[in-house]
Amino acid sequence: MIYVFESGSIVYDESVLAEADKARAVAVEQLPEQETPVGKIAIIKADKATETVWWEYVDSPAAVEFRELEVQIQGLQMALAELTILLAGGEA
Repeated sequence: MIYVFESGSIVYDESVLAEADKARAVAVEQLPEQETPVGKIAIIKADKATETVWWEYVDSPAAVEFRELEVQIQGLQMALAELTILLAGGEA
């Protein structure tokens, strides 16, 4: 059995758990299949009340940073275009 705790911890070797610890976790034969979308990371979730385990997908730090960089690049491109127009003698 695999034991998944609500905190997101996974224990694959039940022999290291006391019975009290096992009672606090959701026991499963196998983890649900991950289908991680691009730019996301999978985080294991468990609900002891319903005895369910699932993966939750959140933006990866790299994807968030990439989007922030895209916004900065767009701002710089607009500033460069305005500066080019001004230097060419036009009005922005």
